[in-house]
Amino acid sequence: MAILESIKARSYKQSLDACEEPWLLAVAHEGNAAQAEVPSGLLGVIDWRLHGKLSKLLSQGEITENHCGIFNSPNKLGRASLLLYCSSKKITLAPLLKSIEQLQVKSICLAEDTFPEDFSEKLKDNLDKAGIRWAILESKNR
Repeated sequence: MAILESIKARSYKQSLDACEEPWLLAVAHEGNAAQAEVPSGLLGVIDWRLHGKLSKLLSQGEITENHCGIFNSPNKLGRASLLLYCSSKKITLAPLLKSIEQLQVKSICLAEDTFPEDFSEKLKDNLDKAGIRWAILESKNR
């Protein structure tokens, strides 16, 4: 895991522990997936909790662009299973929404610090329209 302020890392870990939703959505984009490097920030903390499984799959190209990977992770990410969406610079919402619909997700926790800036609001609007409850992971411990 890349160096992360210990206060920020502790906050991320506490937020993951407090996650009560059955799903946690995170996005691996440009800097994380395409360069096949060890994720940093919140994605790095999630990878650490999953014992490096996430970075291994990203570096091996197992999770490709506009594809969702599912990680069942009892007790490693709160109660949640991880839904990781992999995208390049221009994130495409439709494949992600299709995956969420296929999984019949009723509520989800959003790892918003992993999202590109313009993505979050569009996603929340679409989840609202679909009747899916959402919460922001990082606000769980603020």
